[in-house]
Amino acid sequence: MGDVWFSTLTVKGGLSLKRTAFKSLQAEENACRAAGRSYEKFGDRKAADTYFLREMRARRRQKNKIAQFFEWLIADFTCRYGTDSIRPVVIWLILVLIVFPCIYYFGHGIAVSQPFFSLFPHAEKSFASAEYFSVVTATTLGYGDLQPALTTLWHIPIFRILASLGAIFGTFMWVIFLTIFARKYK
Repeated sequence: MGDVWFSTLTVKGGLSLKRTAFKSLQAEENACRAAGRSYEKFGDRKAADTYFLREMRARRRQKNKIAQFFEWLIADFTCRYGTDSIRPVVIWLILVLIVFPCIYYFGHGIAVSQPFFSLFPHAEKSFASAEYFSVVTATTLGYGDLQPALTTLWHIPIFRILASLGAIFGTFMWVIFLTIFARKYK
């Protein structure tokens, strides 16, 4: 059993490497890159994306475990290396419209910072306010009428840190969405 090298690959029919076992991850990366480029030349973006994804996953598995985890989290889990446009939207919606608001609501993590809410006592304690605060934070608008509560756990302001992470997450997801959009329509 020997290695196969593709210097110039021409595919006339279907090419499948699905059940192909490779001796090394580098060989898998190279073969999938060649197959993906061939499918791009034929105009089959779906097959090209499949091989691009496999190529990137083989490349990731050649790195150390910590780098593998962060690359998986940032590039594979969120958008499958830019080949999945639905996944980042779903992740954003779940986190911003469900997870973060639940944490703010049940943890009493929102405080009023504007006199407007004095007309509506306890408005910061409603789930709608938690939802609003989560969306405003994730989109980095920051109107200023609500703010994270200064609740501390071991002298750590947990809701301020969570709000900061929510803003970073929102910005990061916009970057992913724009990257996918650019990749799909280049």
